[in-house]
Amino acid sequence: MTGKNSITGNSKFKMPGRILLCSPYTSILNQAAYDAWHSNDNGPKLFSHSKIEEVIGNLKKTDDETIRFDYEKTFKGKNIPNDSELVIHTTYNQILNISYEELATQDYITIDECHSLSDGIDYRATLIAEVISYLIEFVRRKVDATTKIIFMSGTPNVETHVVQDLLQEYELDHLYQRVIVNKKYKNQPIVNIRHLDTNNGEQRSNAVIEQIHKYYKRGRKVVHIFNYKEKMDKYVREIQSKLDADIKVGLFYSGSKGVCRDNILKGKFGDFDVILTTTYFINGININKDGITEDDFLAGESSKQEYGVVIDLGKTHTKINASDAVQAINRFRNRKCYATIFFPKLFRTDHYNTNRKFDYNYAGKIILGINKYNNHLLSVNKNLEAVTKEDKEVEEDIAFLDKIRNNPSQINYYDIRNYQKKTEKIRDIINRLEKKKSIYEDWLCSLDGYHFMTTDAGFLSVIFEGHINEPLPEMTEDQLALENQVIRNFLDNDDALLFLSNQMDIEKRFLVRASNAIKDPFSTKIGNFEAVDIKNNKFIFEGDFHVSHESAINKLIRNHLQFTYWYDPDKVLEILRYLINPEVKLLPITTNSYLKKITSYLKSFKVFKSFNCKDGMNYLIFLDYLADKNLGIIKKISPTYISYTNTNTDVDFKEIWALMQKQKTSYLIDHSHNSIKDYLKEHTKNDELMKKMDLEKLDNQLHRLSIYKPLKYAKTGDIKSYENITIPRILRSDKMILALNDYEYDVEEPENCTYDESKIEFESVWKRLSIRLETYLNSELRANHIHLNTIYNTLKDFIDEKNFQKLSNYINTLLSDSKKNALPVVTEVIQKLKKDLKTINTFLLTACKAVDYNTYKNLKHKIPMKFITQTLFCEEDFQLATINKRFKANLKKINQYDVYNSLFKNSKKYKNSTRLSVHTPKGRVTINSANHEAAKITRPAYLVLDDVGKLLYADFSAEETCSFLCSYAYSNNSFEMKDGSIPTKIYNKGIYNPSTFLNDYFANSSDSKTISNYNIKVYNVNLLDYRKFADAKKRKKK
Repeated sequence: MTGKNSITGNSKFKMPGRILLCSPYTSILNQAAYDAWHSNDNGPKLFSHSKIEEVIGNLKKTDDETIRFDYEKTFKGKNIPNDSELVIHTTYNQILNISYEELATQDYITIDECHSLSDGIDYRATLIAEVISYLIEFVRRKVDATTKIIFMSGTPNVETHVVQDLLQEYELDHLYQRVIVNKKYKNQPIVNIRHLDTNNGEQRSNAVIEQIHKYYKRGRKVVHIFNYKEKMDKYVREIQSKLDADIKVGLFYSGSKGVCRDNILKGKFGDFDVILTTTYFINGININKDGITEDDFLAGESSKQEYGVVIDLGKTHTKINASDAVQAINRFRNRKCYATIFFPKLFRTDHYNTNRKFDYNYAGKIILGINKYNNHLLSVNKNLEAVTKEDKEVEEDIAFLDKIRNNPSQINYYDIRNYQKKTEKIRDIINRLEKKKSIYEDWLCSLDGYHFMTTDAGFLSVIFEGHINEPLPEMTEDQLALENQVIRNFLDNDDALLFLSNQMDIEKRFLVRASNAIKDPFSTKIGNFEAVDIKNNKFIFEGDFHVSHESAINKLIRNHLQFTYWYDPDKVLEILRYLINPEVKLLPITTNSYLKKITSYLKSFKVFKSFNCKDGMNYLIFLDYLADKNLGIIKKISPTYISYTNTNTDVDFKEIWALMQKQKTSYLIDHSHNSIKDYLKEHTKNDELMKKMDLEKLDNQLHRLSIYKPLKYAKTGDIKSYENITIPRILRSDKMILALNDYEYDVEEPENCTYDESKIEFESVWKRLSIRLETYLNSELRANHIHLNTIYNTLKDFIDEKNFQKLSNYINTLLSDSKKNALPVVTEVIQKLKKDLKTINTFLLTACKAVDYNTYKNLKHKIPMKFITQTLFCEEDFQLATINKRFKANLKKINQYDVYNSLFKNSKKYKNSTRLSVHTPKGRVTINSANHEAAKITRPAYLVLDDVGKLLYADFSAEETCSFLCSYAYSNNSFEMKDGSIPTKIYNKGIYNPSTFLNDYFANSSDSKTISNYNIKVYNVNLLDYRKFADAKKRKKK
């Protein structure tokens, strides 16, 4: 059935009484709000969702226009009007904000498009389970209420079984009733189910585009459900370039803006020929006003426009089941709709059993929807036992752990118990839904399922074999390059810059849309901006550019507005232009997209400013504190980023941090005034669970605060890459500094521990190690075993230097050296010392506590945190203009004779032969003063420079140059990469292997494979000059 929502919410047709009408998506509410605004239905209505004010702003033609219905952004803490005929339009989640008492005042609670409770289990399971649980609990608690709950759908799914089962368990199943309404229709949609026998993505896309074209040429408006927002702009260009540049393509998805979105909420496609959409379109939207006016519609006239729906099930991002397809077709209320469903390749090769003609299991799944959960129902073998999807256990956690750490005195027993019961109920409902859904989900996507469901919906289903036609013209243009050029052109346009600079004035905010003057989908032209409208207090400017760039330009405008809040307009423009400069790396990220670079620039600052990642921030401060303690934490400071690389795998710093969190929890509970502190101790006693929760939370926060790359191991078990944390540094502003102190911080004081205490503990660790070394390898023992002297002296040097990393590495080297292990006493002594190394953990734990307490003290008393300003922001005197010069060796500063000296020392080439001749394009040429051609001949030499441009080595051989650099970096400063990472340091392995370096790193432009602290540059050596130098050098030696 269709039109359920419209009837339920219309005061002329609705059932008498108060109605709470709940929808899964805001788009349904927004269209209902549009209808209510323009209809002559004057019944009492209330609309509620978080962005309803924006919707009203779009509906109002003038600021003083009367709002035609009541509205609320949320029902949390709000009283609902008591009008006896009130209709409330809201979303599923708002049900949870309405008390049971308020729900009991409703005559009807309608859950519209209730099949979404099953369909949405993959991406919002918790919310769905909470809504079902809340409604069941309402029925159980308010048994005397006369409220009727209606689960309403044109394509009901397994949620109806789950609700019935739950009511039965509460012995309330007598309240459950199933009502089926059959409707007869004048028009019958036709669904062409077409098998497309290919897995080739380009062929499938061409088939879809050709089908869109067929519908378009027949005068049908087409919707293609294309569940991939990020690729939609490219797909617009593809349709127009392969078919016709005059085809007008619109986009509709959650969060979309513009004319297309407005048209659909008005119930029409309008001027758009093709709409690319996501599953956001398939529920509750009415398309019924194309070709007619609002007055015509209110007078009962029906639209005569015909439509087409195209779905390709062969793409992973367009997995639309039969129920969703029926819903999509039913959006067109006149039912003048054809649909084409492209099915995946049915018969593919069975790689596990090549004797078969095709993969039986896969074909059975695609054709009949057979899987292990429904095999017993669909198989001819009736003796098969049913396989049931196993229940997932309630994921164990410690309820209110953060609240206990912040303010243990404010936690009560009932909050914890209620949370635990609620969690169990939610998990139970999710399990029930998933268990039921597992039986049907593959069938609903199968050929059989599609044919049955579309026929059952009253459609004509036609199954046929499709053909692969001649390929359409390929799009050879680089799509990202097109977008980047449009962004650059926009920032170079004087009119656009004027609008951008003015938009800090709230009365001059604006959005941009395409004027349709530019038809070429590959055009990057942009200009001729003109104000054409004002909506929601924003000017609408039209500009000449291709429509496919509309969303990108408006993203740029929104980002620019954020930038201008923190920086003055000139500085913003300077930052934006450096961000889109391909020759400059202002951010340590690998994307080539200008828009992504711009969007990412303020990301870290926003997270730091909110202080809701305090644990991750403390961990970074902890690493920073350890960076100068020779513990294996390597800190790299670059003008535009700071990175920390943990090269010490013998110490688990995160384990220490988690232990501090555990001890902090115990301390705060012990010192709280809560009468249930004993219960809280019992509640938080699971150390392993607490550690698991804390480490998961820490990793999540590190990903938000930085570019985080965890420790990785290769398949061989060797370390592939060390843990690396890179924090982008941004230009500072006074506003940003002030914002970092604008927060509320109300937590209990943790254990008092200072940095001075940690320093005392640090010295104590080394003192103990020194004493242990003297005990284990005393002078008498060394006198009896001479081989111990070298070991003792090396160990003592490292202990005196307080260099834990070198000490640990040396001990590990000794233990892995079979020859040294065979010597008397060595293994026994070294094993003892290795065990003693763990005493460093006492210092690390104290340091952790000191960091935590210092952060508490700073936040509590609003003391600016130097770590944040020094880490998050570039240096105060940093100038963007200098960024091009960083990390580049200036060869003009290299003395030619320094190069010649190094070449003479390291290479035999071109210096030893009596008569030097070389190959040239013209043949062999003798290098001597008499030959004028010789004076022009050069050969490349490879120079190794350090990060300040000092010459370290020169050679005519790239292989020998790489060999030298690998050896040098291993013995001196380790390799550091441009992305801030530090590769694993193993002699003659990985990057330290000359052959690997030459093949994988020498000429690689990727930041993860380009070294930043050394440079290899090509220097063209004039052979005649060099030969004269070499000959003179040889004569001197004689």
